[in-house]
Amino acid sequence: MLINNELIPFWTVNGQVYYNQFNAWMAVGSDDSVKPQFHIYDSAFDSVDWTQDPAQSWDELVLHRCLQLRHKYQHLCLLYSAGRDSHHILRSFANNKILLDEIIVVDLTLNPLKHPEVDLMMIPLAQDYVKNYNPACKISRINVDFRDYESYFTELWSESPVMAGMNGQYQPSNYLWLINEHLGGRMPSGTGLITGVDKPRLSLKDGWIQSVFYDTVFDWSLFTTLAFDHFYVSPDLPELYVKQCHMIINWWEENMPNIDGETIDKFINDPRSDHYNNYNLACGRGPAVDLNFQGQNGRNKYGSGNHAVFQILQRQARENKWCSFNHWTENYNWIKARAPQAFNLVEPKSGFKNANSNSLKSILSKARRLREWNPQINS
Repeated sequence: MLINNELIPFWTVNGQVYYNQFNAWMAVGSDDSVKPQFHIYDSAFDSVDWTQDPAQSWDELVLHRCLQLRHKYQHLCLLYSAGRDSHHILRSFANNKILLDEIIVVDLTLNPLKHPEVDLMMIPLAQDYVKNYNPACKISRINVDFRDYESYFTELWSESPVMAGMNGQYQPSNYLWLINEHLGGRMPSGTGLITGVDKPRLSLKDGWIQSVFYDTVFDWSLFTTLAFDHFYVSPDLPELYVKQCHMIINWWEENMPNIDGETIDKFINDPRSDHYNNYNLACGRGPAVDLNFQGQNGRNKYGSGNHAVFQILQRQARENKWCSFNHWTENYNWIKARAPQAFNLVEPKSGFKNANSNSLKSILSKARRLREWNPQINS
C-alpha cells in the first residue's frame, strides 16, 4: 500500500523517511550532530503566508471547518473529553447548527483523577448537547479497564504500533487504537473521528515569533483503521491554524507587550501554569465551563507522568502482579537501553504535556516565522 506523505505525519533523518518516532531516534544513534525532523502536512502549510493574519475571522474559519468535516464523512464522530479543545468543537457544531452523529467519551477507569471527570463533566455536557441541539446524536462511552491494559501492554508492546506516543506513563495513550478495539468494526463506512489536536506551539527566536509542531502531540493518533481528522491542524484548512497563531500574538500585544522568550515558553508549554486559561482564551477556545475545576476544562491540569496518580497505579499493578505492568517495564527498559539519547533524563522545566524522565523527547517540525518581536520596542 502506498503511503501519502502529504496526509500523515512522518519523520526524516538524513533524508530517510520513517513512520515511527522511535525508529527515527534509532537512526540518529549516538551522533549528536544528526537532528531528526518531524513533518506534518508540509505542502499544505507551505502554501500559505504565515506572516499574514488570515483575512477571515476566527468564527468564519471555524464554521468553514465544521462544514468541511460534515461534508467529508457520512458518519461524523467527536472524541470528547470536555476539555477546552473538544468542548469548543462541540460548541461550534451546536452554535452553527451542524450535526454530529456520535460523541465518544473515553473513561480511564483506573485513573482516579480522570475517571471522575467522565460523570462530573463529560457525560453531562454531551447529554446537554443531545437534549438541546441534536436528539439523534449517539453518546458512546468506552471504559478502559484492567483488561485493556493487558491487551495494550503486551509482551511485544515495543514492536507494536501502539508504542507510538510513549509518554512515560503506565497508561494507554493511543486512544484511537482503544476506540478501534472497543468498537470492533461497528462504525459505519465513511466514518470520521474528530480530535481536538492542537493549540499553537510558539517560541521566540532571533527576534521572530515562530511556530513549530511537536511530534509527541500527534504520534498517538497514528496506526489506526479509523479515519481521524484533527480539527485545528488540517491540510484541508491551514489558515485555521495560522489564524490561531496570530490571535495569540495579538493577545500578547494587547495584554503582555513585554513578554520575552522564557515567558512565552511557559505561557505555551506549561499546562499547569497560571497562563493556561489565558492561553486557551487567546487562541479562541472560549471560557471554561468551570474555571476552578481541576481537570480538563478548568484553570490548569496535571501533566507529569511522575504525578502521584501514576505512582499509586504502578504500586497497585506491582502488588497484583499484572502482566501488563511487567511488559510495560521490561519493554521500556529495553527501548531506553537501545536508544538512551531519545529520552528525557529529567523532567523538562516547561512541563510540556506529559513530559517526564521516562518520556521520549519531542522532535520538532521546521519553524515557520510569524511576526517580528522585540519586547523593548513593543513595550
